[in-house]
Amino acid sequence: IVLVERGELEEALRALGEAVRLFASARHRPTDLALTHVYRAVAHLGLDQEAEALEAMRQAALVDRPLNLDARRFAPHVRALYQQA
Repeated sequence: IVLVERGELEEALRALGEAVRLFASARHRPTDLALTHVYRAVAHLGLDQEAEALEAMRQAALVDRPLNLDARRFAPHVRALYQQA
């Protein structure tokens, strides 16, 4: 998440991909896994990878629906993409 916030998006995608694998295999709370997918989507959006961002949001929605994306934490276009998913 820190990598996404710092704009280190490619590195963030690698780290978040690993986090998805760990969360999925370790039976973490569904919200933790879903938020990891949301941050993957944010990173993809930052890299202008719209299709990949939408797929990451779809994964978030599959894991934990409905997920409340706080307006103070997530930009309107991120929340809109989640609604689209």
